[in-house]
Amino acid sequence: MYKYLSNKFRPIGDVPEKRGLLDRIEAVFLKIGNIVELLFILFVWVFIFTNYSSFGNYSLNEIITYLIAGNFISIITGYLLHRSIVHNLLQAGPDELAYNPMKFLRKILSGFSRNFFPFLVAIGLNLLVAYIFIKDLLINFDAAALTVICFMVIFAFITELLIAYLVRHYIISTFETGQPYKIFERIKKLLAGNFFPLSFLPLVFVKISLTLPFAYTFYVPTEIYLKKMTVKDGLYGLAVQIVWIILLYLIARTVWKRKTRSEAKTA
Repeated sequence: MYKYLSNKFRPIGDVPEKRGLLDRIEAVFLKIGNIVELLFILFVWVFIFTNYSSFGNYSLNEIITYLIAGNFISIITGYLLHRSIVHNLLQAGPDELAYNPMKFLRKILSGFSRNFFPFLVAIGLNLLVAYIFIKDLLINFDAAALTVICFMVIFAFITELLIAYLVRHYIISTFETGQPYKIFERIKKLLAGNFFPLSFLPLVFVKISLTLPFAYTFYVPTEIYLKKMTVKDGLYGLAVQIVWIILLYLIARTVWKRKTRSEAKTA
């Protein structure tokens, strides 16, 4: 009876259709904010290069290409995850990841169509930025490098999904809200190289970053695109990503099983 009444007289703000519309509107404004941040970072680098012909073994063209190409990758690995997938995690059923991961992935990907417009806005805004800096962009048509980058993006997507799953269900109760999550996202962006190439940092920091999964969502694929890393380096990166995918999946599966056993004992 309580469940019936709570559904019958649910506040208007909790109506799924309205909540979905608000999520999509929020997503559009979020991407506008991200593009403004990207433009700010780009113009800071343009200002820096008014006094330098190169900086840390990078030319202005390479830095601009690094940031814009990396942002495209972030849209795929980050935006698609956070907006099209994370909001469907609960609907997909967290137990399915432990027992039927492919079914889990298919179910949460089915929500992409409802978020297609904000995704197009994100792509469109990034294309606009690319057009502004079109004369400075570098193009790479190396088939082997582009193939490695594509696989790296796919693996980065899966890695981000598993991290989001763990954070959403076991660390932060309201994902994408609150100061802890914002701090977590900033640290992740720093480790991924979203603001500047990781090679600007001390070598020990770079080595640590390359053992973590975050660098493969931005820094490594863009470095391969710029030919500052070889295809062989990319294959090593793919191996690191596969290890992390297996590790994160086993952690998610183990934690979920422990949680269900704990709930069964207390029931």
